[in-house]
Amino acid sequence: MTIDPAKPTAVIVLGPQGTNIADSLPPFEVLAATGRFNVLLAATTPGPAPLAGGVDVVPHTTFEQLATLVTGGPDVVIVPQLKGDRARMKPVLDWLRKVHAGGHR
Repeated sequence: MTIDPAKPTAVIVLGPQGTNIADSLPPFEVLAATGRFNVLLAATTPGPAPLAGGVDVVPHTTFEQLATLVTGGPDVVIVPQLKGDRARMKPVLDWLRKVHAGGHR
């Protein structure tokens, strides 16, 4: 994946137990269609992530790998409705807290 450092980076979060498809893919399409953003799907693991309705999507990156792709972190973080229990969501919540503490939107 090539990141254009001149463009802001938007990251759409995917949950390990499911993500609302209507909350995740439309923002991806809208931002990508503008050509003005690097748009990435990010998850805790590199394998397929489940979306509502029985669709799986392979994320562009993991939260851990994102730090090497985007210097300084993402400019925009989109958090769709995520399904799952708190214990399995811990890595996602920890990453969101870290990003928020870094001053990202």
